[in-house]
Amino acid sequence: YSLHCKELMLSSGIYSKEKTVSVDLCHRQPGRFFCWYSVLFVNFMIEYFIIRKEIPMHEGHRERMRQRIEKYGLDNLSDHEFLEYLLYFTNKRKNTNGTGHLLMDAFGSLDKVFDASSEALCSVEGVGPISAQFLSLIPQIARRYLIARQGRGRRYISRERMVEYLEPQFFGASVELCVVMCLDANYSLIHDEIVSTGESRKVGVETKDVIALAVKYKAAYVIVAHNHLNNECRPSEEDFTMTRHIRVALSHIDVKLLDHLIICPSREYYSFAEHGS
Repeated sequence: YSLHCKELMLSSGIYSKEKTVSVDLCHRQPGRFFCWYSVLFVNFMIEYFIIRKEIPMHEGHRERMRQRIEKYGLDNLSDHEFLEYLLYFTNKRKNTNGTGHLLMDAFGSLDKVFDASSEALCSVEGVGPISAQFLSLIPQIARRYLIARQGRGRRYISRERMVEYLEPQFFGASVELCVVMCLDANYSLIHDEIVSTGESRKVGVETKDVIALAVKYKAAYVIVAHNHLNNECRPSEEDFTMTRHIRVALSHIDVKLLDHLIICPSREYYSFAEHGS
């Protein structure tokens, strides 16, 4: 009987566009009575083992998760649930709860998940290239939001306000970056830009790039800042040399270097102006 059903499933005309067995098959098979039972059996198999697999099995769980977030916000979720929810956006039907657990097991914390490379993320079962790219973009999305929220046109007289603005620029960075801020005569921000991206432990800045920005935006003052990836804000000899070169070069075009700041992940910073260097 099962062999006969298998032959029926493999024969022509067994599936209609609605994924059901064509009854025309019975008119081509010997023993119509037996054939009708075969058709019913195959339709049953298709209904319960093919069509039902296409129904999102976890749709009810997802809806409950959405309602929970709408009511209580994301802070109500554990870390693995937070990852599970994020993966909804790249996995239309798949149950992502297990993947959230696996990501936390593999990397240990949310920040390490988001800081991981796409290759490392893809090594976790259930994470494909699209999901990996999405997760690795989270720090960049957060950084863009924080920078945009700071806004332009604010006055940057105090060092604390400078640091407050600059911290998001280095949020989630895996390499050293150098940022130049151009201010007008009222200490209001005109423009800021990342002028250099270095290696994991070192960044170099071309003085001519700083000068070009100051001239282009008609700056009266310039602030230079770069990050250290560890929590050691003490400047290197290269940092001192770079600061001197930039200060002298800017003085030739009547622009003052207001400060050079080194910012660390711990939110500590080193100010060259504060230390008289």
